[in-house]
Amino acid sequence: MKDFVFRLALGLGLLWSITACQSREMAEGVTVAAAADAALATPVGLWQVVKVEVGSEEMTPVARWVRLREDFTQESGNGWLQHSYGAWGWDTAGQLLSLVDSNGLEPPGPAFAVQLAGDVMRWQRQEGDQLVRVQLQRIERLPKDAASGLIGQWQLVSAVVDGKDQTDSLNPDGNRRLQLRWDRQFRDRNGPGGNRAGVWTMHGHRPELTLWHYGDSGYREVWLVEVSPQRLKLTTAPSEEGAVQELVFAR
Repeated sequence: MKDFVFRLALGLGLLWSITACQSREMAEGVTVAAAADAALATPVGLWQVVKVEVGSEEMTPVARWVRLREDFTQESGNGWLQHSYGAWGWDTAGQLLSLVDSNGLEPPGPAFAVQLAGDVMRWQRQEGDQLVRVQLQRIERLPKDAASGLIGQWQLVSAVVDGKDQTDSLNPDGNRRLQLRWDRQFRDRNGPGGNRAGVWTMHGHRPELTLWHYGDSGYREVWLVEVSPQRLKLTTAPSEEGAVQELVFAR
């Protein structure tokens, strides 16, 4: 009986030892495989910049994207506008990404240290005495910025100045129209001062529209923008002096 118990205990101990070794080997194999997969991962694809930090300041651009192609060419832009192109390099061992713009005016900066986790990518590098951190999200199509949604013709439907309805005075004929063209020219027709024209621009880091009027005066208007497919709301920017206006347009 004692001999049977001894042999049973010895067998169980041997079985436990084999199982533990197999579990450890499996875990190590998974770890090695995961490390291999991480080493083979590359940032190829279309990415949107969702956050940029320079030192202690956040400087996230509007609808900024970058496309890294398998042939090591790259393009980037904002919204539906592509404004840069060139090449990219990848150091697999160090997980370092270098970018070169063929149409850039400045020499390329140092490589970014990269962290890849599924559809999220993070870049980091030192620029002078400031640490630059960039977070990107993988996307399927180009992001649409406010400028892309502004293009077209809009009719003024309401106007409020310093909290008072001024629709009749700012839209005297009931047919005031604002046309924002793809070539960044604008036409403001049938307003109280007649027809006006100029150039429009969008701020790169916030939804702020500037209308630059043609003429010698250099007159400009700066507006905060809220836009949907059928509605446009312009509110006097905080930086502007004078009355606070709120203009609502419809397609």
